[in-house]
Amino acid sequence: MSIERAIYGSFKNGIKGQNQGFQYYTYTSGYKDVIDSFPFVDSIVVASYRAPLTYGYYEWFTNAEHNMINCNKASAMAMEEHPQCFSYCRKMIGNQEKCIFIYAKDLGFDWTGNRPLTPYQCATICDLSDITQYPVSYCSSPVVCCDILREEFFPNDNSVVTPNLLKNECLLDSENDIQLGHKPGFTPITVNEILEFINEYEERLQILKSLITALIRLKDGDLGCRIVLADSKENNIMWIAALSYVFPTQNCLNLSYTTYGYSIADFDINGVYVAALIIYQRSRECHLRTMNFPR
Repeated sequence: MSIERAIYGSFKNGIKGQNQGFQYYTYTSGYKDVIDSFPFVDSIVVASYRAPLTYGYYEWFTNAEHNMINCNKASAMAMEEHPQCFSYCRKMIGNQEKCIFIYAKDLGFDWTGNRPLTPYQCATICDLSDITQYPVSYCSSPVVCCDILREEFFPNDNSVVTPNLLKNECLLDSENDIQLGHKPGFTPITVNEILEFINEYEERLQILKSLITALIRLKDGDLGCRIVLADSKENNIMWIAALSYVFPTQNCLNLSYTTYGYSIADFDINGVYVAALIIYQRSRECHLRTMNFPR
């Protein structure tokens, strides 16, 4: 199977024509065959992002005059206020095990200019053999984390953009996404940056040791040691990178995670927005180990 990619959100039109609303904006030629044959893949992508409800942010949305300038301001505010999501997992698709990456973010207002908190999701499905480095390192790949600005979906002249099929990529870490030409959602994470992050506060090394212990116990079958990261949106991915680099690359192919989820999902490591964590802790079904980190 080739590397399949897709972009999903709420748009004026998508790859199937002018059907307004939530839909696939575009995808590679083989992606539709995947979701038609295996609908659970579509469910993973569609449900991968929900923006947190922060009162001041939502109030600004509802009181602002709905024009294109304010929509673009809201998009910029969304990037500042709300976490981006970078997730990775392995799933059986047919008789083959595949890897699924998702990059997602809050795009601001949708195509109507009336509904805020619109998710943007970029999905990538590939073979295990396509991954040649730590999965977390693909956060800086323009193929895996294709970060498209709101203005490209909704031009200021209100014209309707007709998307083309995404071109097929041969490598996950390609530096040239010629058709879209976009930057990745995250900057590269180096070993030196991880070391600086861990050494920035004295407590972080001990926290990392606790995380390693919890992760080993989880992989030995103790589901009560699934990890919840309740840190800033910038730090969650650093904790995941730090944990990843402790182990060999091959071991990390079996480590699932998300830097942000609205509620706890079926990942080994779950990054959360603090408000979402507080809501979830009220549930009696919570059996996860929660770790709050110093800022």
